[in-house]
Amino acid sequence: MASDTERPFELMTGAERLRHLLDRAPIHAESPRGFVSVDRDAQGQVTIRLRPDSLQRLTPQQLTEEINAALQAALDEYGQASKRLIQRVTG
Repeated sequence: MASDTERPFELMTGAERLRHLLDRAPIHAESPRGFVSVDRDAQGQVTIRLRPDSLQRLTPQQLTEEINAALQAALDEYGQASKRLIQRVTG
């Protein structure tokens, strides 16, 4: 997350610019069956949403698996976003 004393973007080093962009990269991912979605906005706020019928249609174990899968997909998406940003910043 950005600090209150963060330097202006144009004065940042390459590593600082990369961290700045990664901290603000929005992320969206869903579980394979679509019962759970994970989003991270440009301020770093993470939201986990359950499909309205998920509590009625899934057992506790299935819901746990869906949540874990969605979180893993979000981490994977973050990794891909990191790679894209590194390529963009380093050329």
